[in-house]
Amino acid sequence: MPNEAPDTRAIAEHDHEVQMEKFEAMTRHEIHPELAVTEAMYYCAKHAMPVPRWLAIASTRLLCRLLGNRTPKKRGRAVSPVARYIQDMIDYERTDVVHETREKQVKVRDQVEELEAIPSAPRAIVQDRQKMHEWAGEDWLHVFECVSMQLQTSDAHAGPEAIKKSYQTCQRKLRGRISSLQYYRFDPALLSELGITVDFARRGNKGAPLYSLTL
Repeated sequence: MPNEAPDTRAIAEHDHEVQMEKFEAMTRHEIHPELAVTEAMYYCAKHAMPVPRWLAIASTRLLCRLLGNRTPKKRGRAVSPVARYIQDMIDYERTDVVHETREKQVKVRDQVEELEAIPSAPRAIVQDRQKMHEWAGEDWLHVFECVSMQLQTSDAHAGPEAIKKSYQTCQRKLRGRISSLQYYRFDPALLSELGITVDFARRGNKGAPLYSLTL
């Protein structure tokens, strides 16, 4: 099939262009610019693709700043590029668990209503769902409290108020095409090369029911 190779190349070039546009936008709007420039160079090397002019300039500036030991501007409590990125990933993880918990909260409420309307429903199942409903509650305050309990053994753990703040911040930024890039997941292989660990596995007793958790 003579057209197969050109088509494959065209797809690769299109993907390269899309990725470079994304990294250029992140760099231009100062959204994790150090990591964006580094991954853009990493992407070009990994896929043997040409380095665009904007990236050559940005990477040179980054190297000059690093070699010149110029301190980056502070942004809140997270000073270093790595710290800023990890904090954004923490906010994103908390938001993901908030969404998950809110969906379960609504689902459990509906399950309890359905089971209580069935006279022959097994009592053990009804009691289990009632306990879960009592634990999850029905309002957003309970959601943030539940998320705080679920993340107790995770690096994303925080109190209900901090969970709420992360959620509100993340929700606001995810609505924007540019601001949503703040939660871009960089290549795990690159993060490993940089010695950055982003792992928010919700460890704990998988066999225990959620309503056994406490703050």
